[in-house]
Amino acid sequence: MDSWLPKSILCLRDYNRKKFLSDLIAGITVGLVALPLAMAFAIASGVPPQTVEAALERARAIHADQVLVRSVGRM
Repeated sequence: MDSWLPKSILCLRDYNRKKFLSDLIAGITVGLVALPLAMAFAIASGVPPQTVEAALERARAIHADQVLVRSVGRM
């Protein structure tokens, strides 16, 4: 019965509050490090920081579209 379920769903069976908090802290840490680092690289290379923000926003939108397409495709 589990053969058709994606591995990401199967992993959620033993997902608990402790794992969630660890993942949340890791995500916040990556966000706090990666965004300023990307902007620093942009400034150092002569690209305005607004360009980096726009690129990150487009990447988020593309990822959201891919997730939506995958979830609709499994219905």
